[in-house]
Amino acid sequence: MLVLHGFIAFPAHYCYWYIIFLFQVDLPFQILVATTKDAYRKPNTAMWDLFCESCNGDVEVNKKKCFFVGDAAGRKKDHGASDKEFAANCGLKFYTEDEFFLKDTLESTENN
Repeated sequence: MLVLHGFIAFPAHYCYWYIIFLFQVDLPFQILVATTKDAYRKPNTAMWDLFCESCNGDVEVNKKKCFFVGDAAGRKKDHGASDKEFAANCGLKFYTEDEFFLKDTLESTENN
């Protein structure tokens, strides 16, 4: 699991949420932080490239098995589209948070 986030003026309670969540899912993880608006900031791909080249234990990344979940998908309620653009720029499948975390609920609603 790779968590990408810019922490410029990022509220502290989100940091705690990440830590609690990551320990509860009991999966190996890395957190890479973009601290300025540069090539490492979404929707640019430098952070993804760095991860693939230097931070994955010499394991080749299989993009067909990778996906990106984000809440900036260009919808009316979103603060932008950088997450969706980042996934497209990296060649990754993209899901909104609703599609990923509420998948069963959304399918149940559609089928009733």
